[in-house]
Amino acid sequence: MKISAAEIFQYALDLDSPIPMRDGPLTTRSGFLLKLYDAEGHVAWGEAAPLPGFSRENLDTCRSTLVEAAESLMARGDVTDDGALGELPVFQSTEAFSAAYFAVESAWRQLVATKTNTLPWKARSRFRDASLLLNALLTGDEDTIRQQAEHAVATGYQAVKLKVGRAKMADDLRLVEMVRDIIGPKIELRLDANQAWSLEDAILFGKAVRRARISYIEEPCASPFDLPAFQEATGLRYAVDESIRTLHDLIQGRDRPGPFADLPVLQVVQRAKAIIWKPTLIHSPELGKLLFEESRPGQTRILVITGSFETGIGTAALANYAALFSSPGVPVGLDTYRWIDPDVLEQRLPLNGGVVDLKAINEASKTVDESRLTRIWPR
Repeated sequence: MKISAAEIFQYALDLDSPIPMRDGPLTTRSGFLLKLYDAEGHVAWGEAAPLPGFSRENLDTCRSTLVEAAESLMARGDVTDDGALGELPVFQSTEAFSAAYFAVESAWRQLVATKTNTLPWKARSRFRDASLLLNALLTGDEDTIRQQAEHAVATGYQAVKLKVGRAKMADDLRLVEMVRDIIGPKIELRLDANQAWSLEDAILFGKAVRRARISYIEEPCASPFDLPAFQEATGLRYAVDESIRTLHDLIQGRDRPGPFADLPVLQVVQRAKAIIWKPTLIHSPELGKLLFEESRPGQTRILVITGSFETGIGTAALANYAALFSSPGVPVGLDTYRWIDPDVLEQRLPLNGGVVDLKAINEASKTVDESRLTRIWPR
């Protein structure tokens, strides 16, 4: 496929409900949209939205990376598969480019799907379902969490994720018990501690919540290298999120490519029950090879695609990624989209329950309102 033209737009959305962040609420969500055209006039969009405090790249770096990638794409002949995107010169550097790479890759996949009159997640597999299971995110004060949990039950969610590690441990334990009572025994309960505790405190917490039938807990320990010891001491399986960032940084910091087996955090990642992957924040061609490789005998880890407060463009792309790459039947984390209001779309994505229709999501993602955008390239 030949890319005949490209445009880059910037957006800045003043949010009705601020995004809760460690350093205070984020009231404006900013980023870029990449618009690609093929020679036949087909169009596709991709989003690059660095998240302050989490992404390695800032808006200026992201913008320059997108421009260079777009110029390289238009200068090339036919791009035969998305693996060739990682060969673009701008993505051969050791600089941070995750958000920009996600925008280019997702727009390219969408363009291929449009050109072939199919859907992105079916480009490689015709046997994927047209629906996707979602995980409800529970966050806020106790009353808010109670309401969110009750809503998750009423709207058919099969999994919920509760943030812990931000308050006193006794308060966290009470919240875990409350949520389990509300959702009952059949709905999956996941916890996310964001590396809040020392190994000793993590073990104390893990032993205290064992009766709540926790599916897994994301990053309970401040050091990723303590996670196997936590799992052994508590019997509670861990999931990796921030440790993926550590692995990504080690990969990008190397002089090009040798074997990855000697990267110390890799074994921690491979022993996890779940890999929580946020492609808009952490993405590179080499990382993908590690995350998508088949589990070795005896390993049962699952891949859970998760959003990071993207607009409808990025969230729809993540839904397609989840349908293509996530473990079948595993609820994925796109609930951060509810904070993006207003959106860059005329028609919001239909993400209002525990099961969503991928065709409807892709149709809504095409309703881009360019009046909410500022074109920054080409001038």
